[in-house]
Amino acid sequence: MPILTPVHPDLDALSWAAEHRETVGELLTAGGALVLRGFPVAGQAAFEQLALALSASGAVAYRENATPRSHVAGNTYTSTDYPADRTIYAHNENSHTLSWPGKLFFYCDTPAKSGGETPVTDCRAVFRRIPGHIRDRFLEEGWLYRRSFSPRLGIGWRQAFGVETPQEARAYAAESWMEPEFDGDQLVVRYRRWAALDHPTTGDPVWFNHGTFFNQGSLEPELKQFAAALGVGKLPYNTFYGNGDPVPDEVIEVLRAAYDAATATFPWQRGDILMIDNMLVAHGRRPYTGDRRVLVTMTEQMAAEASDLPGAVAVRTSPQAGPPTALPVV
Repeated sequence: MPILTPVHPDLDALSWAAEHRETVGELLTAGGALVLRGFPVAGQAAFEQLALALSASGAVAYRENATPRSHVAGNTYTSTDYPADRTIYAHNENSHTLSWPGKLFFYCDTPAKSGGETPVTDCRAVFRRIPGHIRDRFLEEGWLYRRSFSPRLGIGWRQAFGVETPQEARAYAAESWMEPEFDGDQLVVRYRRWAALDHPTTGDPVWFNHGTFFNQGSLEPELKQFAAALGVGKLPYNTFYGNGDPVPDEVIEVLRAAYDAATATFPWQRGDILMIDNMLVAHGRRPYTGDRRVLVTMTEQMAAEASDLPGAVAVRTSPQAGPPTALPVV
């Protein structure tokens, strides 16, 4: 992973970013991720300014939260608030929604005592490593997602969709190509999305989805026991083949192995900034000890072809990404 360091300790980071944004962007496109180390950037405000200076367009808000995170200030959040002894599996931010950030910027405010790395996974390599007979079915059918929102488990639908009433939730679902089903205050949504997309700059196919991340087969062993006791239908999220068939655990293991083989990491140092092309590279988090505080700002809105979002870069999608038409019940 490229690590850029300033030659002069008194470098003006914002002026440098403005002058070299295109060059940095070319490096990012080549490798998918890079680290800025030793740049005079102290604190949230300076970090966010640098992120915006290195971006072609402005900040992007989180959509359809699946995990908790805390707002810090401006357009900066903590990275996912998740127990320190757990692994956060590789994923591309918002790859299951109709719009997503093109770039992610992570800032290491406090490195962990041990562990806590942010591994990055080359999604071009993942695409190539998946055996053809497995990959082709997903390319043809896409992934079917099922999210279940309960007042007692996980994030509620009001928080996830930024709405207050069931009517607003149904309207959001219609705009987002989802099929909603209410039972009292519980909501289940089903929606079909792509398995891979072509990167808008390079044209390369990238494995870009939350299918493996959201699948019950990716749960850690003790969480699998909890899921079995709870009942699969009550899990906050799960994924299926596009026709509604369950994805066998052995297929999930093949997908996980493809991710693992295409993953690299580095040890965080205080003040490091990790830049990620969110379509070329997935990211995760290793377990850690001690205090750890990593902030994130997202920029450069991208959107599925049929979404009309001002300023967004449109990305061609497969037919499976369209509005729900007799989605399988899962």
